[in-house]
Amino acid sequence: MALDPQTLADGLASIEDYPANETIVIDGWADAWADYFEESTANGVAANTAPAAAITAFKAALVGISGDNTAEEAATMIKNACKAFWTAAIPTLAYTTTPSAAPGPYLTPPLFMLTPQAELDLVADIQEAFEDNASGFVAKEAALLAVAEAIDGEVQAGATFLDTTVPTPILYTVA
Repeated sequence: MALDPQTLADGLASIEDYPANETIVIDGWADAWADYFEESTANGVAANTAPAAAITAFKAALVGISGDNTAEEAATMIKNACKAFWTAAIPTLAYTTTPSAAPGPYLTPPLFMLTPQAELDLVADIQEAFEDNASGFVAKEAALLAVAEAIDGEVQAGATFLDTTVPTPILYTVA
């Protein structure tokens, strides 16, 4: 799936300096994420609207993001939001992106997970971008692009899709 981290960074930059109003922050992140997803392509086919349940899961994982968090805590919330989105989205996308009229090659949709190393790397990369921005090493736009590139790179590189198809048993007839 081709996703553009600049789209995500631009959406995040439009959030008004992370006001104390958590609803604005969470909605801003969700809107940026939805745009990021909706401008993507898979096998040359444009993505549909981000699944509502996936956006709801994404938002729920960000509750508390406006609190007095360390960079690591905020990065972990963002990682959890990414995982929540894909966990909720993949079952619906597995069917809609299959070219056949049948519900796809799965008896049940695949499950999404990030490898443990990808989870650690994602949190570390986001945390570094936040800390670099807070210490004045990088401007807000550069930090947000670093966050978007971390999400884009780690989620795509570390994603594992577990095929939940139950194998068809071989039946023997005893004579």
